Amino acid sequence: MSTVWLITGANRGLGLELTTQLLAASPTNEVIATCRNPAGASDLHTLRETAKGRVHVVPLDVSSEQSMRESVKYVQEILGERGLDYLYNNAAIVCACVMFSEA
Repeated sequence: MSTVWLITGANRGLGLELTTQLLAASPTNEVIATCRNPAGASDLHTLRETAKGRVHVVPLDVSSEQSMRESVKYVQEILGERGLDYLYNNAAIVCACVMFSEA
């Protein structure tokens, strides 16, 4: 039986590295790797190709409620009757703050 991980922001940086390490750590780890733009996630697709069906790439933009809702159907198709074992919320929303000073 596999251990199922869902990782947000898995197309680069920490998310991609965590996906890589989980696959190397155990042949029973399965990863649902989400990212904003799957078409542009070349490193993630390369990893998926070598993972023998243990990586599933799902579109998910955590800054969009609609995207979050739409990702559910993809995840449900992958899981079937199983559930998630772990959720690693790696994706973040960048907030730019500007300070104004009075002249």
